[in-house]
Amino acid sequence: MYLVNVSVTTSASCAFSVTCALFIVRRKLVLYPNGDKSRNGDGYISLYLVMADTTGFSPGWEINAIFKLFVHDQLQDKYLTIGDGRLKRFSAIKNKWGFPQMLSLSIFNNASNDYLIGDSCVFGVEVFVIKNEGKGEHFSMIKDPSDGAFTWEVQKFSELTEEFYYSQVYLAGRHKWKLKLFPNGNTQPRGKHLSLFLELRDCTKFHAGWKLFVEFTLRIRDQVRSHHHEKT
Repeated sequence: MYLVNVSVTTSASCAFSVTCALFIVRRKLVLYPNGDKSRNGDGYISLYLVMADTTGFSPGWEINAIFKLFVHDQLQDKYLTIGDGRLKRFSAIKNKWGFPQMLSLSIFNNASNDYLIGDSCVFGVEVFVIKNEGKGEHFSMIKDPSDGAFTWEVQKFSELTEEFYYSQVYLAGRHKWKLKLFPNGNTQPRGKHLSLFLELRDCTKFHAGWKLFVEFTLRIRDQVRSHHHEKT
């Protein structure tokens, strides 16, 4: 017989929206011509976008932006574009983003690529700041719900033959849940682990774009010495 125990803390949120716009914000490019060795950039051109002036910013300031870095091919008048298209969050804690391995020095110094002519080169950046329109996310926190603990007693464990089994539905934090047990694990090779998951059972009642943040602990109980095995 196995006893499986779970406790749950939840928080819910509503949808949010953002719009993209181009703003003038004081920034500067920082170039490592021989690579930023502290970030494994040896042998590369390293280039970063940095907030240049944050005086007057309120405490805890954040600026979200998507940016692209450029290297100019001066003869063909073309630009090599570097960017992953991902949103970057600039803040007092991290005010620099970029690429330690932007372009290998062997490619940059190759005369056929025309990046370096007459001992001069041209770099550029395009920045799109994401302006928050104020709709944001709203969280409703449920700390330590009184009905948050659930115990599932699994009888005749050695005789279980199906790939997985569900517990009965139980209520915690105003939501319905089930435990899903894989007696022989859900990864290869089978028979090496026991796998246990928490599943939300009433997600159909949420609107499009819903999120539910949950902190939970899954626990397999030691029925003799109370040395339970658990993961949060």
